[in-house]
Amino acid sequence: MGADRFGRVLGVEGFGYSGDWLPSRVEADSLRILLTTGNVIDWEPGRHETIAEVEGQGRFGGWRQIQFGRVYDTSPLATEGQAWLFRDGWVAVAHPDPYRVDWRRPDGEWVRGAALPFDGVPATDWQKCFAATGDRNRDACDSPGLARYVDLPSPDHIPPFVMAWNDRTTPGGIAVQPAPGGMLLIQRTLMADAPGRRYDVIDRTGSLRGTIRLPENLTIVGSGSSSVYVVTKDDPDGLTLSRHPWPDHYGARQ
Repeated sequence: MGADRFGRVLGVEGFGYSGDWLPSRVEADSLRILLTTGNVIDWEPGRHETIAEVEGQGRFGGWRQIQFGRVYDTSPLATEGQAWLFRDGWVAVAHPDPYRVDWRRPDGEWVRGAALPFDGVPATDWQKCFAATGDRNRDACDSPGLARYVDLPSPDHIPPFVMAWNDRTTPGGIAVQPAPGGMLLIQRTLMADAPGRRYDVIDRTGSLRGTIRLPENLTIVGSGSSSVYVVTKDDPDGLTLSRHPWPDHYGARQ
């Protein structure tokens, strides 16, 4: 979840799970956001501090029995809180419920963001199947292998952002990433009935500065000081990387 120029990195640890073994990230009710207190070159186990606690995917749960044990299935819509460490030491923490972004300054002080615009669209069976498959065919749910995702515990409404599913979020399986000018990009949840990809641009007060809309075959994968990098997927084996200028009204550094 990012690194800064001081050599520190950000990560997560699951906790709060009530099952009979230590929780994985997927199983955990809650997550601790951990910031290393030393740099990665001089790494020592245990040298980190908990800077935030956020929602975990596992709070929705769902055991599925199989012949020789059990498998923990999680709905693709069962999202978790996410975070990113910027190079200058700022940390953004995005919460799905209510949808907002808090910022931690390098000196440890917090800037708490207000609730962001969010429409509570019901999580229909069609949306659950689309979240699992990327297939907008309503008949996809008829497959016995996919029907289980409809029955899994999940939010009543489509969350503002989700985790990786079929490699449709980036980088590293999360929906947040840094943008020029110290902004945060949040990739919003793809919708079954509204093709296209949407990114919210959040500033360091936690306010929404604007929205970037792209065709669904385009994904923002990184950024520079005043540009973003976009991958275009033309077919299953064809990917093209391109660079695009960051809009001036979002405050890019020159």
